[in-house]
Amino acid sequence: GGGDTYIHEVGADRMQFVVKDTTYLEINASGDVGLYATSKLFLDGVAGSGDTYIHESASDVLDLVVGGITMVSIPDTGSIVIDNATNQVLSLHEHSSGSSMFRVEFQKSRGTHASPTTVVTSDDLGQFQVSAHDGTSYVRSADMKFEAIGTIDTGQVPTRFAIRLMNTSGVIAERFNFTADGDFAINTTNKLYLDGVAGSGDTYIHESSPDVLDLVAGGVTIGSWSTTGLDINAGAASAAYTLETTLGAGNAIVNLVLPASGVGGSILNLRQGNGSGSANNMQYSLGYDATLNYYRLRSNDSDGGGTNEDVYRV
Repeated sequence: GGGDTYIHEVGADRMQFVVKDTTYLEINASGDVGLYATSKLFLDGVAGSGDTYIHESASDVLDLVVGGITMVSIPDTGSIVIDNATNQVLSLHEHSSGSSMFRVEFQKSRGTHASPTTVVTSDDLGQFQVSAHDGTSYVRSADMKFEAIGTIDTGQVPTRFAIRLMNTSGVIAERFNFTADGDFAINTTNKLYLDGVAGSGDTYIHESSPDVLDLVAGGVTIGSWSTTGLDINAGAASAAYTLETTLGAGNAIVNLVLPASGVGGSILNLRQGNGSGSANNMQYSLGYDATLNYYRLRSNDSDGGGTNEDVYRV
């Protein structure tokens, strides 16, 4: 009766283990074993001498500690945190003679777990996220997510895949995505490099301004396409372009077609020197004269003080 460590029955069919007047373990009639808060279940030796154990580190937080390092922490929020270890690797192994495999599956619904309901457009269906410490707190620096889009119906949930990255200005934004139809989209002004890791090369394709597609080679804009036409060699210091056909006589190398709605406009403009109307400008223009019903070649040159123009009937 003078001791403080003992085993006894409490209530109906409940056994408790008491050490120094403190209850640490209890077993009920159903065979359930309960460790009291802050107690540890050691897996590598006598309690207190090992460093691998399972315990409740805080209220409703279960920790798995291996070699004195907390490897996994599971709070009551449903998260699984792999923490406090160097070069952690989560490995999923499938061992079978068939074609089955391990998989990671995201399931998303509205409603409750017992009574799920249909997702709606713009719902995030699953996400991989990267957060890094900036010296003050953890900030999201990148993520990959699956998002529901379009019309959702029985057996049909159109989904797109998007990747967001943080740039050197600290702005995290969607940089590119795959649409539900498999189209690949790059965010406005981003570049598609063709000669190395993005940012280190100098040959790429990009939208330099709204509805303007540029081809840049060696840092020089070689071609620029827009809704109004094609500009070849825009920005290049000097270049020569050769148009050649191997189809034989009678086959045109270049066909320039002016639609009926464009009668009266120019089919071909050739210019050398400064801009039209400025000094040291020479320009040839070939077009159809709707009044006189013939093609005309117009030649003009400018010295800055005036323009001399000649018109030739073709």
